[in-house]
Amino acid sequence: MWRLLAAGAGITLALFGLGYLAALADLSELSYVLYWQGWVLGMLAACPGEPCEVRFIHIAAFYAGLPLGVVVYAGLLYGLQTLMRHRQAGRSA
Repeated sequence: MWRLLAAGAGITLALFGLGYLAALADLSELSYVLYWQGWVLGMLAACPGEPCEVRFIHIAAFYAGLPLGVVVYAGLLYGLQTLMRHRQAGRSA
């Protein structure tokens, strides 16, 4: 279980870093795809009448995507691991 969480953290941090580099290279669409969870949570933060990027709620929602990514990617890896185990058990039976 800890290995799956560590792998999920590694995937999340790698995609976060690549998204940051894409944003520096003015590739905002690619940046949004690579760090999708921060973009989704940032879009959920309401910003009536002022730029969202300067509001604390938007910044907090953006960085809350990091633990969300760890959980999502660890869950996907767990599902993949379970699927592979079931397939191996079916072949050996």
